[in-house]
Amino acid sequence: MIIKKNVWIGFLCFAMIGSFIWFETSYKQISFLNLSVTKKQALTIAQNYIHTKHNVNSDEFTHAVILRSRNDADRFLQRTIGFDKEIDFIKENDFNLFYWAIRFFKENQKEEFFVGINPKNGEVILFNHVILDTDKRASINLETSKKLAQQFLRKTFNFNFKNYTLKEESTEKYDNRTDYYFSWQKNNIEIPWSNEKDSGTAKLITKLTVSGNEILSFQRNTLDIPDRFSRMIENSKQSGRILTALFVMLYFLMLMMSVYLVIIQKNSTAMHATKKFYIKMLGFVFILMIIFNLNNIQNFLFDYSTASTLKVFFFELSLYLLISASFFAFTLIQPGLAGEAIAESNQGIKQKGFLDYISSKFLSKDVFSLVVLGYLSALIMLGIQSTAFYFGHQFFNVWTERMQIPQLSSAFWPFLTVFIIAVRASLSEEIMFRFFGIHIGTKIFKNVIVAAILSSIIWGFGHTHYPIFPAWFRGLEVSLLGFFLSFIYLRFGIIPVIICHYLFDAFWGASGFIFGKSHPFDFATCLLVLLLPFIWGIAAFFINRKKTKKNIFKLDPNQEYNLRILKTFLHDSENWDQKSIEQIKNHLLTCGWDAIIINQAVDDIKNTTN
Repeated sequence: MIIKKNVWIGFLCFAMIGSFIWFETSYKQISFLNLSVTKKQALTIAQNYIHTKHNVNSDEFTHAVILRSRNDADRFLQRTIGFDKEIDFIKENDFNLFYWAIRFFKENQKEEFFVGINPKNGEVILFNHVILDTDKRASINLETSKKLAQQFLRKTFNFNFKNYTLKEESTEKYDNRTDYYFSWQKNNIEIPWSNEKDSGTAKLITKLTVSGNEILSFQRNTLDIPDRFSRMIENSKQSGRILTALFVMLYFLMLMMSVYLVIIQKNSTAMHATKKFYIKMLGFVFILMIIFNLNNIQNFLFDYSTASTLKVFFFELSLYLLISASFFAFTLIQPGLAGEAIAESNQGIKQKGFLDYISSKFLSKDVFSLVVLGYLSALIMLGIQSTAFYFGHQFFNVWTERMQIPQLSSAFWPFLTVFIIAVRASLSEEIMFRFFGIHIGTKIFKNVIVAAILSSIIWGFGHTHYPIFPAWFRGLEVSLLGFFLSFIYLRFGIIPVIICHYLFDAFWGASGFIFGKSHPFDFATCLLVLLLPFIWGIAAFFINRKKTKKNIFKLDPNQEYNLRILKTFLHDSENWDQKSIEQIKNHLLTCGWDAIIINQAVDDIKNTTN
């Protein structure tokens, strides 16, 4: 495909504008991330802590390490004081929005140790020793336990009690011990939820539990969130789940339509020609999903219930992961094959699927151009999204969460999770909503614009379960991105939209490691993930295979017979009834003839005429 010079200039200008808008509005939300302490270092600190403070040999326990985010505090601070002041609040009060959470546990035993590590400096900011209700501890009174708590806070955190007010002092009696709970509120920090009376305020709290002579748990500087705000969040989440459920129903309707088309078009030449390609893609994605789950096993282990054995846990988990990976691979191949079957008959849409690339080449200067176009389109998408969120913040009180950072950081290799998430989303969603969605929509509504809009809306509002508030804004924002991707597909084909979507998702996954403070390995590998399409494009540019059509269409006996009949019919010009060749092609398509057979017969007639 030859892309004109003025098109390149236009995309380059819009990409520069998009980059500028993103940098001005979104960069600061990423650059504050500080993961100077690695996961391995955090584990070592936690192991040393439970050994020195509690005389526990961590080698006797199984462990899991993940990065956690204080989402409730992040939501509240963004919503009440704004992101800029939230960053100031974090710095002034040594508040940790993220922390390494390390869990030490044994199967079939309730006793566990949880340790929270500051990812900036390695300080232990959270600890919890989980024991049975019947475990025995020394008997001490309230005043003695309070002195122990105060002594611990002074020694551990250099706690100045002049800056705090005692907020809670309570007891809980068990069969063989009494636990004492204390919390101190930092003075002069009360952030109101709203201007309404009795709407509640957020308070900065340090909590501690004493059991006998042991500090059973502590948590420094946690934000106590008002009930009204928490209830509002739950209500908004529920709205998002309802919207998602409604549009997921439409997604499954599209999936069932693709299955139906694959069945009734089982003799489609285009589908048979691309079947091997999609099966290879299915296998590739299936393997990636297995790798993804293994790479993120720490997240599963952190939620493991010690009431069951690890063997049972891993057996159930393996079944679940195999079924989910298989289903996902299935949802990828069905729309792809169905799209290939109907795309050839959609004469009003120039761009098709992968058929043309399979029958010619994936390595050429043309493909390099499409890859570069994908990069420019991704920058434009970032600008569109940032602009949407800017107006959302200004006029609709929109705010978001940084959910990807904990998920990615908890993986063994964050770059691998970034890569797989981006590949999975770009392939499955672009094949379903851009390729199949637009073609099936055009078949049904006889209008490509309507098809593009509807498929984009279904795609967009299927994302409303994401942590964006209010929920409807996420649907609107993603729908806008869907309109842009539809334009790219209809103008330039499937490759640039997949590259664009891949880069967009990979960028948001990798940006925290690239623009924040992280380990050099994570920085380099996440940067490599963003460069992978460009490496492919460079290879395509220099290899630059000539565009020679390969004969990948193997007709069965019935198709061969139909082809001979059609050739015989077309060779006699009297059968044309004074119609043009295009009119005849359209008439045959409406009668259910295979588009590939029609084109082969027409090409034979043209060659004979010439």
